[in-house]
Amino acid sequence: DYPEATHIFIHAKEEDRLHRITKYYGEKEEGARELMHKIDKKRASFHEYYTGEKWGLAGSYHLSIDSGCLEIEETAKLLADFAKGRSSRSL
Repeated sequence: DYPEATHIFIHAKEEDRLHRITKYYGEKEEGARELMHKIDKKRASFHEYYTGEKWGLAGSYHLSIDSGCLEIEETAKLLADFAKGRSSRSL
């Protein structure tokens, strides 16, 4: 474990994620859904292999954000502010 690391989980409802994938990446909805599930499976496998914890459980993270409630820029600012505040507390 790395105590200086900040663990963040970004999630959204499936329909919000599909909308973002089709809007920003030009994927058709069915292809976007398939891609999303494939990537989620890889993320879960990676996370569980390296941490021994189930992917997505809130207790495994310092912060969990529903990105469906925010624009990308707002999510990025929230993450930067959180990381900055967390690092200043560590000093």
